[in-house]
Amino acid sequence: MVTVAIFLAGFIAAVVGYLQVQPTPRAGLPSAAPGFLATVEPAAAQAVVQDMIKQGMTLEQIRNANPTKGYRKQYGSDTGPWTTDMFVAAVYKSLTAKP
Repeated sequence: MVTVAIFLAGFIAAVVGYLQVQPTPRAGLPSAAPGFLATVEPAAAQAVVQDMIKQGMTLEQIRNANPTKGYRKQYGSDTGPWTTDMFVAAVYKSLTAKP
């Protein structure tokens, strides 16, 4: 839980800092800033997967737990060249790779 609290504190500070220096196009919606969503969601999903790995979960268990649930409807894909499951597997592999 401490890891999650540290992550959230850093995440919030980064978002606030980002929003203070970025223009907010489209009627001032912060989420419309170029690249904003492309960096926030993967970072948040990575933190969730990392926490699950620390709990000893396997890739299959993590997939079944659906760590991208909050983003799947808007950003996920079950078909095509890059699916949400492929993203979760890539995050898992990057976090469990031996140096």
